[in-house]
Amino acid sequence: MKRVAYEPRFLAHLRDTLSIKGVRRVVLHEPLSNLRKIIFVQFAHGVPGTEVWRALHGAATLQADCGKYVIAVSEDIDPENPNAVFWSLAYRANPIDDVFVAPHRAAGHGPNRAHAARNRHCSSTPR
Repeated sequence: MKRVAYEPRFLAHLRDTLSIKGVRRVVLHEPLSNLRKIIFVQFAHGVPGTEVWRALHGAATLQADCGKYVIAVSEDIDPENPNAVFWSLAYRANPIDDVFVAPHRAAGHGPNRAHAARNRHCSSTPR
């Protein structure tokens, strides 16, 4: 149910509110990630990089619990096919140029980071 509402909402936000040209689809990954954490934004060929980055930031900030990972793909990559997305990450992406980590983003669900770090430290300390 959420996917049917969220995907058009994100698409409308990018196209209508932010006026980003060339956005083809927005797909939220559901298996194992509860729909909201991974967002794929599909773009037409030839969209300027500045527009791609604007769309990625726009998708990541529309809703606080959505978009922990936002990934841009070109229109020849099916965003509903994880193998196609992984292929594009492996063969088309250059992490030094194509990855941005937004500072001060909420951690979301998962173990408390301070707690996890303390447990790692404790488990490696000889007793």
